[in-house]
Amino acid sequence: MAPSLSAIEAKVEQYIHNGRNEKAVELLYQLAIASARKGLFHKSEAYRDRLYEVDSFALSRIVSVNETIEKQKSRWLPPDFRILWAPFFKKLSEEEANAFFFSLKKVKVDSEEIILSQGKKMTGSFWFSRGS
Repeated sequence: MAPSLSAIEAKVEQYIHNGRNEKAVELLYQLAIASARKGLFHKSEAYRDRLYEVDSFALSRIVSVNETIEKQKSRWLPPDFRILWAPFFKKLSEEEANAFFFSLKKVKVDSEEIILSQGKKMTGSFWFSRGS
């Protein structure tokens, strides 16, 4: 049976407490990569930030985590969203496109509901889909 996530996180803290930062770095790296692959980007970014706190000179690991996060975020973009926004995304880097997409909030609206009105300010970023 694989150890629980909380057990692995406790092991990281134990390594740090005992001055075994290289072991903590390796576990944090593995946690960050695994989280990114599961689409748990907030968690992956938190592990990356903790990795940076433990050893800011572990640059190859930090860069690798950042690259993996961006690559995985691109994979999580829905195909219909990619097609709809293709002309816009052509002008953005992969990181910018991911930041744009993951800052949106999905909102369902009724087919007759007004979602935009000329001259009225809209707050936030939304990705609308038709209600059932």
